[in-house]
Amino acid sequence: MLSLTDNGRTTVVWGDFKCTLDLAFDRVLSFLQVIEDDSLSSNEKTLKAVQLFLGERNETIDHLLGRLPKDDSFFTKVFEIITAEIKDEPYGKYEDSDDEAVDKERIFDWKRDAGAIYASFWQDYGIDLHKEVGKMQWCEFKALFNGLTSKTYFKKIVEIRQKEIKSDMSAEEKTDILDAQRYFALKDPRLDQMKNNASSLASMFGLKGGS
Repeated sequence: MLSLTDNGRTTVVWGDFKCTLDLAFDRVLSFLQVIEDDSLSSNEKTLKAVQLFLGERNETIDHLLGRLPKDDSFFTKVFEIITAEIKDEPYGKYEDSDDEAVDKERIFDWKRDAGAIYASFWQDYGIDLHKEVGKMQWCEFKALFNGLTSKTYFKKIVEIRQKEIKSDMSAEEKTDILDAQRYFALKDPRLDQMKNNASSLASMFGLKGGS
């Protein structure tokens, strides 16, 4: 969550090892795309996540894994922190329900709505998100994203997607709304929750859990 008293960086301490997670907004958005990519195996998704959040620029995966703690519990902690940071909301948290299979309609998509989000940040804040790549932290981005005003292009698209057809509307109004909703409609890919896969990752690289 965004704090006014720190720089928004997230540090992980594991024994004598200490590292800072790279939670820049562009890395988080790349991660969200990775976990929805059905062409990747669970292990491949986990490995890409490790590279995104723990890797340095131009660092090979072999070098990265070589300098990280050889302990599957370390990866478990890292992914728990990442998940908490991404899902964190200041006014209430999204909770998974094991008792109900609730298929909530998606009202936006980070990838397909990227242009509208970019335009809206510029429109409301004068921020060029391309210039913030690698700089703006996810908590900062999310606070600004949540604060976008109703006049922005992105918010207007979301409003169209959520607009209800009412019986007292004219045939022309209904047609206009349906046409707009079809134009801005989202694909409905399966949303996969990123499950903790530290044990599988450890097995892939011959790492053993610590005691």
